[in-house]
Parts: sequence; structure tokens; C-alpha cells
Amino acid sequence: MQSTGGSGNSISSGGGSSGAATADGGTSNGTGGSVGATTVPCISDATASAYQTSGSGTFSGADLDGYICTGGAIAYMERTQASSYVGSQLLVIIDTALTGTPANRLQFDKPANATGGMLTIMAGVGSATPGTYSSSNGSSCGSLAFCTYLPLPAGVQCPDDAGACNSRYYAMLGPIMGPTCQPVTPEVCYEAKAASSCLPGSQSPLGSWTLTLTSVTPYVSDAGSSGMSYYVVHGSFVATMVEDQSAADAGVVTAQLSIGF
Repeated sequence: MQSTGGSGNSISSGGGSSGAATADGGTSNGTGGSVGATTVPCISDATASAYQTSGSGTFSGADLDGYICTGGAIAYMERTQASSYVGSQLLVIIDTALTGTPANRLQFDKPANATGGMLTIMAGVGSATPGTYSSSNGSSCGSLAFCTYLPLPAGVQCPDDAGACNSRYYAMLGPIMGPTCQPVTPEVCYEAKAASSCLPGSQSPLGSWTLTLTSVTPYVSDAGSSGMSYYVVHGSFVATMVEDQSAADAGVVTAQLSIGF
């Protein structure tokens, strides 16, 4: 698959809570979505909440290639409640869908043996208005994580023949008073970070992203007891992600991510 992402590139956006973005800015229901000139060939059976917009997209790199299926991701904006250590913030959240069949959220061409994956994005924005927000902006905050799940290698057993449980493929898990040796799903993760995590303190910038919001609409609900409010958003998110160096081969390995919602 040819990459359509990367900082500086754009993807078509639009859609609504019932469909993913299509090339003409509309929505797609049941026939897959489009990201720029790339057709997303898979459809998720997930459902989005009223304040969430369904999304679709692509990811590509030397070791990673595939699609976020139509409806396999959700996006929304929330205004958080102020706390004793951080004030109220406006955050755009983009995650893999929480409902539906996990295998229908992401489709992998590479690695071919991927068993699934997870995407989570949190990006701070300055106002609840359309605009473009970059991770390189000094006032930006947030982070991105994209993980690919892999099968356990053949022959892995826990504990091992010597009774040890200290491999990267298994660990002591379960109740504090009675943990047992259990398999740990292998994963390869990519990240991108702004200079701030949106929490007190700083983090080292990594990779890059550009968030473009084309529409922001307050979501009116009678469930406001949490102190949080939500906004329905449409737009696009493109990023250059960096592979977790604890799992990378030699050097820096990057991948591109593009999402329309």
C-alpha cells in the first residue's frame, strides 16, 4: 500500500457519527471509506456514541502497513474538569473503537502475522474552533501510541523448563496474593509526543503530527454531572510515528499515520 500520510500531507475529511470520512467530504456507510486517493477496503461493525465521529485511515512504513477500517476509530473533543494540579483543558481524543469485533477495527498487510492492534491519541487544542494544530507548536500537548499485537513464538511455555517466569513472553500476573505465570502478548509500538503530555511536567518530543479540525459543534446532553463537556468534531490527523526503540532493530524506524473523521 502506498503511504498517504506524513507531516505536510493532507487527507480528506468530513463524515458524521455514523460513517467514516470519504474523499468528497461526506460519509460512507457499509462500503468502506476513503483517505485521500486510497480506498479503505475494510468495514468495522463498531458503533459510535452520539458525541463521537467515526473515522478511517491508513498506516505505512518499512515494518508496518495497513488500514484503520471504516468505523474502526472514533474521534471527539472533550473539555476536562479542572483539578488541583491541572486546569481545564480542551483535548481531542482519537482511539480505536471500543465496540464491535476487534479484528474488524484494523487490517494489517504488514506484519502479515499481526493478530490485532490499538491506537490512542490525545492532542490538546487552544480553542473549540476549527483550525490546524501541530505538535511542534510550543503550546501544544499530547501523545500518540500505535501498537501491533503479534502471536507468541512457537515453543514458548510458562514457566520454562527450569521453572522460571522471566521471559519477555510471560510474566507473573493476577491477584497480588496469588499471581501465576501467564503469557504476555508480544507487541511492537510506535509513538509521537509533543513537548508536554497535557499533565504537569514535560516529555521529550518525538515524531510529529498535524491535527486539522474542519468543524467543531458542542454536544448538548443532560448528563453533565461529571463536569466534562463534549464536542462533535470532523477533520483529519496525520503523523510521523517512531518505533519504540526497545523493540526496534538498528536505528530509528518510522511510520506514517493518516486518519479522516
